Amino acid sequence: MAITRPTVARRGSPLLAALLLSVSCTGGPPAPEGGMPVAPRGAPSALARRLSGAVTVPGIRRHQRALQRIADGSHGNRAAGLPGYGRSVRYVATRLRSAGYEVSFNRVRIETWAEARPTTLAPAGPSETDLVNGREFSLMAYSGGGVVTGRVTPVDRAGDSSGCEPDDFGAFPDGDIALLGLANCPYLVQAVNAEAAGAGAVVVAAPEGAADSAPVFPGTLGGDAEVAIPVVTASEAAGASIGRLAEGGGRLMVSARVVRGIRPARSVVADRPGASDKVVMAGAHLDSAGGGPGINDNGSGAATILEMALSLARLDPDSRNRVRFGFWAAEEEGLLGSTAYIRDLRGAEREDIALYLNFDMLGSPNFVRFVYAIAGPDPATPYELGTAVVEARFARYFRQRHLAIEPIPLEGGSDHAAFSAAGIPVGGLFSGAEGMKSPSEAEVFGGSAGEPYDPCYHLACDTFDNNSNLGLGQLAKAAAYALGTYADQPDPPS
Repeated sequence: MAITRPTVARRGSPLLAALLLSVSCTGGPPAPEGGMPVAPRGAPSALARRLSGAVTVPGIRRHQRALQRIADGSHGNRAAGLPGYGRSVRYVATRLRSAGYEVSFNRVRIETWAEARPTTLAPAGPSETDLVNGREFSLMAYSGGGVVTGRVTPVDRAGDSSGCEPDDFGAFPDGDIALLGLANCPYLVQAVNAEAAGAGAVVVAAPEGAADSAPVFPGTLGGDAEVAIPVVTASEAAGASIGRLAEGGGRLMVSARVVRGIRPARSVVADRPGASDKVVMAGAHLDSAGGGPGINDNGSGAATILEMALSLARLDPDSRNRVRFGFWAAEEEGLLGSTAYIRDLRGAEREDIALYLNFDMLGSPNFVRFVYAIAGPDPATPYELGTAVVEARFARYFRQRHLAIEPIPLEGGSDHAAFSAAGIPVGGLFSGAEGMKSPSEAEVFGGSAGEPYDPCYHLACDTFDNNSNLGLGQLAKAAAYALGTYADQPDPPS
């Protein structure tokens, strides 16, 4: 999942925190003006049951394992425009073509930033060991790069304005690594002030006194940042360790390699004919963030819709509607692939798309079953009514299986945004990203309260092992059931 138009908010994505709701969904659909409920019409077809049965966790995990191998051979990531992404495209396209799909590509050009390989952070000394990328530290998005070894100089870590003013740095030793705390100013301000003072790198650490288990938090300097030095975030434990290193006069080494500029990438679009011209579409972004292999974000969604496509081909039904799958490029760079796809469609081609289902992160280890929901109470436009019906369809599916869900309002955080803007009804499922699971969610869904839904969000530890088979299976079955239902409906969404 992307952090679109990166902001300077403090911990990770402010968008996600705003989206999370604290009350579990009862499954009841919203009511438009006049009080008449929006409810799914008609019984699901046999195709819905068959497709849901055919899509299995082992099948999905095979694709995730393949994506992990691709990342392992591509400097640890599958970021759009880099080798791992190109290999992911070839993997998906080859299997879709072998299954009989008509495969096309939609090209984008990315003006962006990515880690070329995972960053390392370690005390400089022959007996010292590296800190763990993704668990103890993380390179900030849009950070500069380089290899820096220097003494560590803390800057007002006790206050809440560490590094927010140029004067905070005083006679800062040229070339030292600045150790800063979380502050009430943007990360970018901290980094610019440190660089202007002569710092060779910056570490922004969680506050001292936090729980030892407090995880590293992702951060961004923003797409317009022109900071040339490495800037990393660190967990409380790592920050304390680096602080002790500073007290002893030790040295720290930061090695970060980043790429910025224009890079091409391709989305993969696969079509299967139906009896009508109406198109039912499912999509997921194929790229990872630059900091890791992205096997949950979003290998889980991409692997799920790939297994749905292959299973549909094996079943070979004569469906009423055309079915289309989109594997989007550069979601992590600002939803570029899905936005370009919608922009490049002719008017009639847009009108043929009856609905779009988005699946971004389905296997989070500390999962919640989130269902995309219309934020307003009174859907009235065709887009709002259609989207409310898709939401109700998912709600009924889970309710019939005695599985609780939680609504998450539709905002611009993933690839459904371009379809929503075009007036196409949307829906989707989500298992959670870096937000913290509440006690009430833990009571309903299990897992650990006060811990992230995905502790490896956008980090190097988002590997094949960063997964819940239980959550992935439940959400994938629901996704397949919905696609099979709408593929056979005379007037989707209904």
